[in-house]
Amino acid sequence: MALRGPLFRLLRTKFRNTLQQSRGQSVAVLGAPFSRGQKRRGVEHGPKVIRDAGLIDRLSALDYSVHDFGDLTFLTIEEDEPYMDVRSPRNVGAANKMLSGAVSRAVGAGHTLVMLGGDHSLAIGSVGGHAQQCPDLCVIWVDAHADLNTPMTSPSGNLHGQPVSFLLKELRDKVPDIPGLSWVKPVLTARDLVYIGLRDVDPGEHHYLKSLGIQYFTMRDIDRLGIGKVMEATFDHLLARTQRPIHLSFDIDAFDPSLAPATGTPVIGGLTYREGIYVTEEIHNTGTHPISGPVIASSCVCLTCERISGRFAVSHGRSGGQPGPRGQPGSRGGHRLLSGGHRGLGSGADEGRRSHVHGRGSCGEGGHRTAAPLSTQSTTANSVRNVSDHSTEFDSFLRMSPRQRPARIHGVMQGL
Repeated sequence: MALRGPLFRLLRTKFRNTLQQSRGQSVAVLGAPFSRGQKRRGVEHGPKVIRDAGLIDRLSALDYSVHDFGDLTFLTIEEDEPYMDVRSPRNVGAANKMLSGAVSRAVGAGHTLVMLGGDHSLAIGSVGGHAQQCPDLCVIWVDAHADLNTPMTSPSGNLHGQPVSFLLKELRDKVPDIPGLSWVKPVLTARDLVYIGLRDVDPGEHHYLKSLGIQYFTMRDIDRLGIGKVMEATFDHLLARTQRPIHLSFDIDAFDPSLAPATGTPVIGGLTYREGIYVTEEIHNTGTHPISGPVIASSCVCLTCERISGRFAVSHGRSGGQPGPRGQPGSRGGHRLLSGGHRGLGSGADEGRRSHVHGRGSCGEGGHRTAAPLSTQSTTANSVRNVSDHSTEFDSFLRMSPRQRPARIHGVMQGL
């Protein structure tokens, strides 16, 4: 029996509008072949590998006008000695300055930008460039790690584990003037950021997460609540007060290593494929941008792959449907690394990694999804201790040299 009446007309109008918006959308693809934010080589081949895996064809199949602008050319600064144990600061700074300008120009021209990297230090430039055009930007950071170390807290000195500290206004006085990076201006507040999927966090990052009150969800939260409730709470936190563009940063190590074994620092117990895709689908459903489908969710997409080795496989599962709670905590990758509920963290580790995806809606007119309220505090037996409980410990930690600092803090994290 054919559909009739107001509901049918509403659905037909919505479909036609979405199709017309999709056909009119311009997508720009930009490569950023860069790996100096960490020690491993190979990640600079990411743009070529991702294109060869069929990205352009997949975007074109979504009925968008696709423009591939090739790769940025980053000149190598030969004399780039570590500064305060920060590795390759001048090369990282120069690359991000170039990237920031390119992202700003592309977004300002109205393109949906797909940036291909590259290690996660590139987030300094991609988020910064995006914020130049969209000052009210908010960020969803899907990652096994927080990438929140400062040059003073980083156990390794690798800048791919520090981009968020350079972007947060609250940490302005915690980040010293580093050669090559003095041009960077913080563009986010702690309120503008939500983490999803954390399970491997360094001690300095843990301190800042708690002391700044940054909203975050661990893999345990996703098991307990389901990814649907986590996304509802995320939108309620970021979009409840006003409509604003969303920037999605998606690190490949957010997925379980069974899906992405070649990432630099695999952490078992990660997202399933459907959970990861559901995050992007729900961002699309906010109405911030008409892009749909299982690959792209909104209009500034930056994909960086940390340590691509061997083949890079692109596969698609079914879109649609909502993954529910996992049920048994130990069902991800064979082991459960986490304890604790909402705002809890897994065992900490050094910040080797990366791959991320960024998204946004039209600046100043991002859509809003009505999210069911969800408490931002979890009362579990393993709830996170107050920041004051760790203040003395953190002060002692900062007085250590980076080589003296523990790479992991199992004692603290296992108590979450």
